[in-house]
Amino acid sequence: MTTRLVRIAGAVLSVCALATATGCGSTVGGWAGPSEIDVRTLDVGPYKVEPLDIHVDYRPGFSSAPQAAAMRMADYVVTADQVDPNLTMRGDSYAFSAGLLPESIGSDGPMPEAAKRNAMVYGFTTTGSDKDADWGYSGWPKPDEPNATILSLSVMQFNDPGTAARAATDFYNTDFDAYKDRNQQVKITKYPDAHAHWQPGTPSIRSYLAHGPYVVSVLALTPSPDVGALSTLTERALDTEFPLLDKLKPVTDEETVTLPWDPDYLLSRALNTVGSGRPEYGDDNGIFGPHAITHYMADRKLAARNVEAVKGEAFAKTSDALVVRTADAASAKKAVTERITFQGGGPTVDSVPKIPDSACVENTSKSSKMGDPKRYICMVAYRNYIGYVTAAQLADAHQRAAAQYALFANSQWQP
Repeated sequence: MTTRLVRIAGAVLSVCALATATGCGSTVGGWAGPSEIDVRTLDVGPYKVEPLDIHVDYRPGFSSAPQAAAMRMADYVVTADQVDPNLTMRGDSYAFSAGLLPESIGSDGPMPEAAKRNAMVYGFTTTGSDKDADWGYSGWPKPDEPNATILSLSVMQFNDPGTAARAATDFYNTDFDAYKDRNQQVKITKYPDAHAHWQPGTPSIRSYLAHGPYVVSVLALTPSPDVGALSTLTERALDTEFPLLDKLKPVTDEETVTLPWDPDYLLSRALNTVGSGRPEYGDDNGIFGPHAITHYMADRKLAARNVEAVKGEAFAKTSDALVVRTADAASAKKAVTERITFQGGGPTVDSVPKIPDSACVENTSKSSKMGDPKRYICMVAYRNYIGYVTAAQLADAHQRAAAQYALFANSQWQP
């Protein structure tokens, strides 16, 4: 019998011992150790409180493995505010495949073909700005708000440095051909091998540069059509990204399938109504490090500060919850007592019934991006874990938070 099966068998026997009154075949709503809340008394509403993988070990699988590898890459991709401290507002940030590239890299049709021609393994893109602004996804990029600065950075891994160099040239030629009657080549002084072009009279520049087995694509937009300012912002982005990227070990297509996946069972501790442990749309059901998680937060600078404040070591994100493993129990409790959130937040409202280590706030953030918190945010602390849930109704937020707490208590048999 494997170690995994032995652990499951032990957990089932423990649950059976607690369920003698109703029989082992009955559903047990949860249990807690000495001096802990009996989670069977909590109002968890319709939400399941059984750890996700009590019956099966989830793996991303061949089709989802590149996405999982790309989420791993997120820890090695800078956020825009690390390039320019004013660019704190989140834009689109997600893992992507060769068949569906971000708009920031170029036109939908020909650019994915270039990625496929060069056997791109996986990629990750992140965008930030100094105001709630974006660019038009038709034609050459232009800010949709005046006086905005936007930086979108995408990193793609290829099988070797030679392929990456050819891919960077192929991306540039393909993109330039779409605008060859209007665009001009631009030299990035510090990076003479960079392929960059802009359209005179527009405040944007796009570039591609190979760095080892990776290609970094930068789309920069500034308040005015100043090619010098655009080139400088691009250069700063590359200066900031390359040292971090040098720390990331590349992997082959085959190796993406064998990368470690949730070795500490953090995802299985998270509220997850989808009921799947494999990566989902929007990088839900993902495992992230302290830096990677900030890509998905509305204010990256605030998120990074609060990750440090609670000594966050690892994060799991589902469509229902954010789970944080902290360095110690005191740090987890601090998040509740000081009402530390990673995005959104506002005045205090009623905490979760029967759970002393809980707090709820009304979210006054005006951001409406996908994945942002709803009206209410509740947090619970259990040992060295924090769980965050959000809902449009406070009663629902309370039930979700109670279910998250029960999940923590019911997951103590895991490593």
